[in-house]
Formats: sequence, C-alpha cells, structure tokens
Amino acid sequence: MFDTKHDDLRGDIGWNPSSGKLHPDLMWKLNQKNWSLDEACWIFAGYTDTDPMRLTRYSDGANVPFGSPDYKYAQEEKERIKRLMERSSAFMSMRMVRVMSEEEDGIVKYSKNWLVSIAVNWIAEYEKFPMPWLDKAYEEGRISGKVLGRPEIVDSGPIEMTGRAYASATAEVDPAKRLFKVKPLQKEMSGIRRWVYDLLVRRSLTGKHQPTTTAILSLIECDYEHYKKHDKTEIFYYDELSDEEKTWKIDTLKKFIQHWVE
Repeated sequence: MFDTKHDDLRGDIGWNPSSGKLHPDLMWKLNQKNWSLDEACWIFAGYTDTDPMRLTRYSDGANVPFGSPDYKYAQEEKERIKRLMERSSAFMSMRMVRVMSEEEDGIVKYSKNWLVSIAVNWIAEYEKFPMPWLDKAYEEGRISGKVLGRPEIVDSGPIEMTGRAYASATAEVDPAKRLFKVKPLQKEMSGIRRWVYDLLVRRSLTGKHQPTTTAILSLIECDYEHYKKHDKTEIFYYDELSDEEKTWKIDTLKKFIQHWVE
C-alpha cells in the first residue's frame, strides 16, 4: 500500500485524526445542499476528489496521488458504490430522479439527503459500505435525522421530534409512519424477484400500504420490462441471466411477499 507518512494535509490544515472531529474537507462537503452522483460516491468511499491529481482520505487526512495503488483501490471502490447507487430502485425511478435533481454549472446534482438515504436505506445489507462519519454528521446537524430514522437535529442545537413529518427531501416518511417493514436483503437476488423486493422497499419507505399479491401482479404486468404474460397460476417472463423464458408461480409470489414483509 502507498506510504502516506510524509504526504498528508494534517500540517496544512491543523487537523488531527485523533481529534474526534470530521475532516474539514468532509465538513465542507456536508454543508452543501446538493451533490453530484460522482461526488457522493467519492464521499461514501471515504475520499475527496477536489484535486485532479490526488485524493484526500477522510480517515487520516492522507493524500493519495494519482497512479498509486491506493488511488486505484479507492477508484474501484467508488465505481462499485456508483453501480450500487445507479441500480437502486430509487435511482431507477425517473420520476424521483427528476424531482431530486437540478443542474448547477452544467453538472447534474441531487439532494444530499436523498443520496445518503439511498446509501442507508436502499442498498442491500450484504452490499452496504461503511460510512463511519455518518453518526457524527447527524449529531452536528449536517445530515437530516429523517434519512436515518432518528429525531431531527436543527442547527446542531436541541433535538426536535418530527414523528409526524414527511421527509420532504426524499419523499420518504419517518419510520413511525411506515405501514409495514421489509427485511434486509442478506444475499444476492436478481431478476423479477429483486424487482418485487425493491418495489416492497419503495412502498415501505414512502409510507404506502403493503400491496396485495393481486396488486403486485398488476404492477408486474404494467411496469416490469421482462413480463410476457400470466394466467391463473403462473407469471411468464424473460430471464436475462439464463436468456430464456421462465415462469414464477403466483402462489410462490404470495409466499415471497409474506417472507420479506414484517
């Protein structure tokens, strides 16, 4: 790994990783209302990319120069996180993307709290990435408590309970207002099953009622791009992994919903 002993910013900015304070670059980022997707993914990976020839690592303030092994590792992690974000059902909903995005100086940016919410709530448990700065950012009022399912903190001051409030930046409701919960995903899931799972998560987070099997079947028919047809007992769909038509029994779909909802 790259030796960062003599190549860091600690002397330049007077910051010490043992101080218990967030890195100044990270605090500056957290004070912004909107982030680009690339910017957010660098932050989630633990770096600032403000200099094109180096990264700044939040954990110890070290500079990571372009071309070094550490830089390559950081870039791979950033791209992995970006793929997870882009394939989340939140990002795949064009309506939500339009609502949450705006253009700044020719760059598309999104609500910071919405992006953090995707990372916290919409990524499967086995794919999640650590964000050790998140609790501190919440305590300092730099991240909305609604995103984390906690009381809101306003201007780093007293805690204000917002149990009845809707998360305006994300269209999500506070946990107390959610009508059902979905169990965390612990292993890989793809195809129509992942689509239905993400649908359940989306409805849970936005405060909608738990859908019936009939309602989900109707949504599959209308919105699932690989749907072919269905009869009284089975759904016929195209499976991308096997490149062939497959079936899913409607009774199995019902059991699938019952398994994941709590």
